[in-house]
Amino acid sequence: DLQTLLKDNNNGVFRVFNDTVGTIIRSKKIIKIGHGVRQDLKECSRSFPLQTCFREPQSVIELSSIWKQTFQKGNKRKVTAPASLSLMGQELLGKPLDKRKAMSDWARRPLAKA
Repeated sequence: DLQTLLKDNNNGVFRVFNDTVGTIIRSKKIIKIGHGVRQDLKECSRSFPLQTCFREPQSVIELSSIWKQTFQKGNKRKVTAPASLSLMGQELLGKPLDKRKAMSDWARRPLAKA
């Protein structure tokens, strides 16, 4: 739970987290792949303004961009919105994602166990 872990910016955990995550996020050698990764990092940066680790991400691959370029290229209908991760899973794997646990109330504490 980042909100609890990082609420005191004078503790060692705050600095270790910032340095470790920052090294990963800013590394060009470590590829970060996901759906909406850049937007998630922007949200983290807004939620934790004292943490610099979420800024200036490098080597990020957006699955929605790959989906659009690869799988929707031959599709005749115009696609205006990127595909959801659940739709991508349904199309590629034959099953949608189970979003029941992902739709948590993140402001409610303690968080539910997965």
